[in-house]
Amino acid sequence: MFQTMDMGFPKEETDEVFDPFSHVYAYRFGMGLPLIKQIVSEHMGEISVKSGIGEGTTVTMVFPVRWGGIAPKTD
Repeated sequence: MFQTMDMGFPKEETDEVFDPFSHVYAYRFGMGLPLIKQIVSEHMGEISVKSGIGEGTTVTMVFPVRWGGIAPKTD
């Protein structure tokens, strides 16, 4: 989970952050989150954004365990 330390943006605008070049001018949306959403989706993951004025912004990415039978190396 990644949380910004900024002021956040209105909750009603959280769906728009994944639209390419959807500019809510004060918040500077561009291609960042749409590109990240594409990459996450190609890895069968999920991404969500939670934000509110004065609350900051939290971006959460969840990825599936793809090789559940393989134990990680412990050196």
